[in-house]
Amino acid sequence: MWREVAHRRQSGALPGTQTCDESQTEQAGRDPDVVLEATYGWYWVADVLQAAGARVHLAHPLGVKGFAYRRVKNDIRDAADLADLLRMGRLPEAWIAPPQVRELRELAAGTSALAGQARRFALRAEGPGAHRASSPLASRKVRGGAHC
Repeated sequence: MWREVAHRRQSGALPGTQTCDESQTEQAGRDPDVVLEATYGWYWVADVLQAAGARVHLAHPLGVKGFAYRRVKNDIRDAADLADLLRMGRLPEAWIAPPQVRELRELAAGTSALAGQARRFALRAEGPGAHRASSPLASRKVRGGAHC
């Protein structure tokens, strides 16, 4: 059921709301165990489900990669297999980082991406005049490398 909500949200069938309605929570029962696949956009689903009282388990992508070799591949079969693994206590789980840690990760990734762009722009600016450089040190200054 929660998988259906996530699918409808990703497909655009649900508006940009990030709330669970009470009827959905009632259907799932009190404090349900919910398994999510670690795919793009799972963060908000985990946050919403945890706020609704669910115990969220994140399936580790490498642990369930065997699903790709099945003959029948669809969301219903995936959900059934993940539920079976959880029931048997054999679900390979990934850590669900708290929102504060995820925010720090995103900032670090953004900083790293900006540093990479700055490096590429510096190399691009240096490129046309590289053959005119008087010494190898001139190109190191542009890239911010160490001086000899």
